[in-house]
Amino acid sequence: MLKEPSHLQLRVMGGDGRPVPGAHVWAIGAAMVHGITGPEGQVSLTLAGDTPDTVQAVHVCPVRGYWPVRTRVSRTGGAEQVIEVPALADALENFPDWAHTGWGVQAMRLHQLPPTYRGHGIKIALLDSGVNTAHPDLKDTVQTGHDFTASDGGGTWRSDLTGHGTWCAGIIAAADNRTGIASEAEVHALKLFPGGHVSDLLQAMDYCVSHDIDIAQISPAYTMPSQLVAWKLLDAHAVGITLIAPAGDTAGPVTPIAALPGVLSVGAIAHTGTSPHTSIQMPPWAGPYPAPFTPTGPGVDLVAPGAAIITTALGDGYTPADGTTIAAAHVTGLAALLLAHHDHLRTQNIPRTPARANHLHTLLRTACRPLPYAAPARSGAGIADAPTALGIFASWQPSPPVERLHAAAGPYPRP
Repeated sequence: MLKEPSHLQLRVMGGDGRPVPGAHVWAIGAAMVHGITGPEGQVSLTLAGDTPDTVQAVHVCPVRGYWPVRTRVSRTGGAEQVIEVPALADALENFPDWAHTGWGVQAMRLHQLPPTYRGHGIKIALLDSGVNTAHPDLKDTVQTGHDFTASDGGGTWRSDLTGHGTWCAGIIAAADNRTGIASEAEVHALKLFPGGHVSDLLQAMDYCVSHDIDIAQISPAYTMPSQLVAWKLLDAHAVGITLIAPAGDTAGPVTPIAALPGVLSVGAIAHTGTSPHTSIQMPPWAGPYPAPFTPTGPGVDLVAPGAAIITTALGDGYTPADGTTIAAAHVTGLAALLLAHHDHLRTQNIPRTPARANHLHTLLRTACRPLPYAAPARSGAGIADAPTALGIFASWQPSPPVERLHAAAGPYPRP
């Protein structure tokens, strides 16, 4: 006789007392099951091979406005268990009414660059899940794109089902807050997932060549190597396109795309004390450290902030985001500043050749600070440092102490 499946009844509430609809919830046990909260924050998960007592952890990821949380199921929680997620506004003073300089911007010393450094004239292709161009911080900076998962390409690149591309676009070029590194760059949103194929990636790279793209961030990760992809990326590199890819969230080998010649592979770092959520296990020391999900190498060229990064979300809000793709977006933004403002890399002076892309890769790697306590296989050359890369004198200061990380930057009025 077949056994009736068990159900886990949960309700997700914000630290501000409001229900949290649309949050993604995973129950992790013998198998992983997923659900999305309803209008009142409720979700019923049908467990596969588990009971509520055998579920090891529950991971809650709100779409916007709240920190993600990983927690254990209460054994005495009753029929419906309530999981509370802290509100961003509780941790960040006056957020979002006042803009926020995050720990990632500080770790790369991007906040020490002159305000005129905005990446004007640089074309960036973001190969990802599309971009929520209705967001007030992105509506003026992401105005071009193509959906390679649709038959006509249409305007569906302006929608983002996962939020992933929107997170990266906010880091690269959000206009009205300090999350945007190169806010005057021209971002092309090339939609490849969900539902894309390797052939779509090949077409997207052809788009990059025909539209004179300067920098392409290739977010999709494929588990199996593809010789066709390798050849196509070599073609893009041959015409001077700088290729940047996340090393992968594997906690193991670097993904095949990031391991290809001519592709800059970016791992992720986290920072102690940067969020109240518990999904990242922190080391005993204060400061930056390799994020648990970042690859162990070899093949990581450098690292950048990729955990608890506040960025643009679906709708008109903000969300914390994790992943090596988030780290790669920081490097993509910095690369745009280098092409636009570095004396030896200005696009009008340097022809679009492989030498330009190679020189940019070298500048980024040699401008890194080593990551303390981290094996080189995990951290590569270290943390990309913006003033060093741009040849700007700025007295180096260590990352602010944990208890002052957000307060030290200070909020400031939106323009």
